[in-house]
Amino acid sequence: MEVSDDEINRRIFEENIEIVLSAWKQEGIEYDSNTWQIPFPHAEGLSGWGMREVTRRLGVPGEIDANGNIRRISVTPAPYSDPHPPVFVASNASKQTVEYCGSKGFIPTYFSAINRAGAYAQAYVDRAGEAGFKYALGQNQALVRWMQIAETREKAYQAVHDYDVEIYKNLYSPLTPHGGLAFDDANPVQSVLDSGVWIAGSIEDVRDEYIAQWKALPAEYVVLIFHYAQQPKESVIKNMELFMDHVKPALDELTDYAAEGSGTASLGKEA
Repeated sequence: MEVSDDEINRRIFEENIEIVLSAWKQEGIEYDSNTWQIPFPHAEGLSGWGMREVTRRLGVPGEIDANGNIRRISVTPAPYSDPHPPVFVASNASKQTVEYCGSKGFIPTYFSAINRAGAYAQAYVDRAGEAGFKYALGQNQALVRWMQIAETREKAYQAVHDYDVEIYKNLYSPLTPHGGLAFDDANPVQSVLDSGVWIAGSIEDVRDEYIAQWKALPAEYVVLIFHYAQQPKESVIKNMELFMDHVKPALDELTDYAAEGSGTASLGKEA
């Protein structure tokens, strides 16, 4: 039976996550499948390692064999969290990915407009519940947003023009050729705003838009992206200060589970 590229990609993706989790939870790992070999080549081990004597002395048991070949790989330093940090999985809000995250207790991280992300929020809660995780709507879920806040809407839109349009046009839009992040040369700033993942305007504009989105999906986490190489440091810091002072408090009011003592970090700590 023919297997689609999407099915192959998903199998590789999910296998990759399991390998990372194993590496976080064990002192050292080795792995051999049709997709991955750790180390490579797996059968003979990795030869020519210039630090084999140090690795033999300081590495985990079995990391170096009698011939000086690498046979296991260890993560150094080991994760601070036990057994590992929270797992955030980036997605354009694919229902299959969202339900996969729910089954594992991972945090789906939506690079998508609220109408798409919100449509699958309950599916995440339902699938997580089947796997024994009890989450309220929005809990253990994350929205990714780009943002420009200024004293006036006009200044915020100018910031979008100055700091965001170029990378949106030349990176984000070409990476989503099938109706994702469209770009119109005649209306560059509006193209960015119409993507559904940018929020820009005055303090009141931005706060109100976030509130509207959090009513649809009261996400526990928000991931804020700034084009730091293009946007001045002072502007990034100012945006973060305005968000924390004027937007986050309003969003916290919409997330009852955080107030009740959620087991994970409250909104904003991953911003």
